[in-house]
Amino acid sequence: MRVITIFISLGLVLLIDTLMAQSADSINGKNISSLKEFVQRGHWTFNTRTFAMGTENRDYLTNYFAIASGAGIGYTSPRWKGFTTGFSGHFMFRVFDHNLEKIDPYTDAGSRYEMTLFDMENPENSSDLDRLEELYISYVNSGFNITYGRQIISTPFLNEQDNRMRPNLFSGLRAMWGKNQFLFESMWINGVSPRGTVRWYSMEESMGVYPFGRNIDGSASRYKGNVSSKGLFISGVKWENSDWTTRVYHYYAENVFHLLYSDLEYRMGNSTDHITTGIQGFRQYQSGNGGHEDADKKYMQNGESTFGIGGRAVLKRSQHKWSINTLYIHDSGRYLFPREWGREQFWAGLPRERFEGNGGLWTVSGQWIYDWKNRHMNTFLGAAIVKTNNPEPALLNKYGTPSYYHIAGRISYHFTGRLDGLSMESLIVYKGNLDSENISDQLTINRLDLWNYSYIFNFKF
Repeated sequence: MRVITIFISLGLVLLIDTLMAQSADSINGKNISSLKEFVQRGHWTFNTRTFAMGTENRDYLTNYFAIASGAGIGYTSPRWKGFTTGFSGHFMFRVFDHNLEKIDPYTDAGSRYEMTLFDMENPENSSDLDRLEELYISYVNSGFNITYGRQIISTPFLNEQDNRMRPNLFSGLRAMWGKNQFLFESMWINGVSPRGTVRWYSMEESMGVYPFGRNIDGSASRYKGNVSSKGLFISGVKWENSDWTTRVYHYYAENVFHLLYSDLEYRMGNSTDHITTGIQGFRQYQSGNGGHEDADKKYMQNGESTFGIGGRAVLKRSQHKWSINTLYIHDSGRYLFPREWGREQFWAGLPRERFEGNGGLWTVSGQWIYDWKNRHMNTFLGAAIVKTNNPEPALLNKYGTPSYYHIAGRISYHFTGRLDGLSMESLIVYKGNLDSENISDQLTINRLDLWNYSYIFNFKF
């Protein structure tokens, strides 16, 4: 991380030195004569965010609630001869909490969702919650864009998963090139600051920041702090025209795993009324020794591999959008991708859950989205059935998740006029047990037979 800071600082010094040596240089067609004028022509951003979240577990199990609030500021310099730099930072406070640090007496479990609003590694930290986020230098020329430093990245698996107080941020080198209907990107990621934390980690160090489940033999995974990897290498291509869209990505976590993902969609109709069908799939297998030579310290076991396939059908009519979505993960092994790096974008997924850690899983979901006529409000409703493998053996169920049904509803509203820049969102989720037999409290707390509520207020300019 220090190398990134030194590199970008050196770039800024050289940029300023060159700028001052050319007192009549041009930025966006306008002459500048001083550093002050150069900085003033940059772009500042400011945002505040307040997030209230609660989880209501069944019967006698512990319930949790918390309110977080914070603000951030960012700056992007004007582009000069193709170069630009940017930075941002954010601070947070724990406004209120109920049982946030309490351990449930029946299960020895703590808060699952609410703690990720703050600092998971230091639950007692309620005030020192600040983070330097973006810090980068980039160059753009003729459709080519290269960025080095700390930045926001969005791909089908590695992404910001921005549904808490702050998103995932990544550090590394990213190159993109677009022409006509094609977009190519390649990157080497060597660091991450996951949501629910306030510091930066190397990629190998980050694996295990979130609860890390079990080995295939049922013993507790011990890969946290033991994985050896030079980072994550990603290459991807996207192509689209008026009817077709396709993406192909390859994720290579050095010495840990390979993951190949692709999707293909076809649309019939226009932008207002159309039918879309799509198929997506992935293939994953071990790389090197899976992260460590010892079996109980590996992230991925020797010979472990799997694949998955999903599909969807979408009908859009005016302001309505309905979809049916499916996903199947084969029982040859568990699908594994560090949760600290992002949330998989499988079409069948609903808010407040993911399918990572499972093999032999299938799910089907129905979703409905409605955009109101004034275009300031959006509503979403989804329901799903998720059938997992037996939760007791860990061979195909890393986190011991029973089968469940899932319902989620969301309303978001963006204000205009005098309140322009302010938005609010509410999300309500229910997850219920699908198994006919009784499931232990340890497997249900914060997972099944629960209500989860989220209320979010944002202000940006």
